[in-house]
Amino acid sequence: MPEAAADRLTATCPQCGTRFRVTVEQLAVANGRVRCGACLTIFDCGDLISQLEPTPAKQPAAATEDQGPAAEQPTPIKTPVVAARRPHRRQRRPREPLPTGLMASGYAAAGILLGSLVFALQFPVWSQDPALRGIYEMVCAAVGCDLPTQRSLAEIEIVNGPAGSRTGPPDPLVLALEMTNNAPFRQPFPALAARLTTVDGSTLDERQFEPKDYLPTGHSRQMTSERTVAVELRLEDPGPEAVSYELSVL
Repeated sequence: MPEAAADRLTATCPQCGTRFRVTVEQLAVANGRVRCGACLTIFDCGDLISQLEPTPAKQPAAATEDQGPAAEQPTPIKTPVVAARRPHRRQRRPREPLPTGLMASGYAAAGILLGSLVFALQFPVWSQDPALRGIYEMVCAAVGCDLPTQRSLAEIEIVNGPAGSRTGPPDPLVLALEMTNNAPFRQPFPALAARLTTVDGSTLDERQFEPKDYLPTGHSRQMTSERTVAVELRLEDPGPEAVSYELSVL
């Protein structure tokens, strides 16, 4: 059965000019948007659709003895393809990795910086270590820093001598002792603390001596390695209650 005139519509592609038929039902489904079957352009038929006039029916050809009635040739129709818009997704560009050589150089620089920081923070302690002293000496010679004096109080040996009295003020009591520097390097003479005790071990008197207090005038303030020096500590006599004394190195 032929279609009604109201249902037959013609759409013209604005890109290639191809004309094709569409139906009201097809337009209703796609909201008036169709795709051209020739160039695949998607466009809106709302402004381009026009009503078709009914076409006259073709007259059948006269029949002959050898040929039956001529069949009506259908008009080719390009069926429109209804398509929906797809959102365009922007592809992300992958990040390029850093060159291996650049990463290795960065790690090496960070390691050197960290090592230098630790080396500097431990300067007061590590510079006293004989195994590291030479390294610090070379560094300070290059950058112009001053090394702290090398000391090792644990390697200063003290041998207590007898306590004797002297006539006349101001120091009638003298503590004789010997000090030996057992370290393999020169180091300053230490400060000494003398504690006088009673028979039950109680402290009767205590006094601290700096090197200038017990060394003769003009004596070197450095102790030579493996050398014993005899010194005397002079203090006021606390009386007969003092029976012994103790020395400690400061």
